[in-house]
Amino acid sequence: MNPSRVFVARSRRSPGRARAGGRGRTTRAAAALLIAAALGACTQVGGALNPVVGQLDEFQQARAAGHWQVIADARPTPDCKAGVAGCARLYAIHAEAHHRLAFDGRARAAVCPGSAARPHLAAAAREFAQSRAFGDGSTDAADE
Repeated sequence: MNPSRVFVARSRRSPGRARAGGRGRTTRAAAALLIAAALGACTQVGGALNPVVGQLDEFQQARAAGHWQVIADARPTPDCKAGVAGCARLYAIHAEAHHRLAFDGRARAAVCPGSAARPHLAAAAREFAQSRAFGDGSTDAADE
């Protein structure tokens, strides 16, 4: 065989490319799975290490699903203190849940909720006030 043709044939092949069996694709898929698992673990560890972040994530998922009673039944974590990021948002979602439950329980065609909704309204007022007191900026995107 002509040596120049051998050189041309070899130079056309990419040096990092797998020759058979799709090993390159398998390696990339395994790496993608490893990265996805690591990201999932970081999210779970982040929630475990920071209870505010964990509860805020739970509240946001319940809010997106419209599970207001679940949010209202939960108490915001006692780890929420002034200066802790996310606390204002946590209390705002909790207040919103109480507010929605109060107004969802209105009589048909009623403008205002009845006296049975007073506990929810009181809780909503208290939680909104707490959210404003924290004022950490986490409520800036409250209506995403």
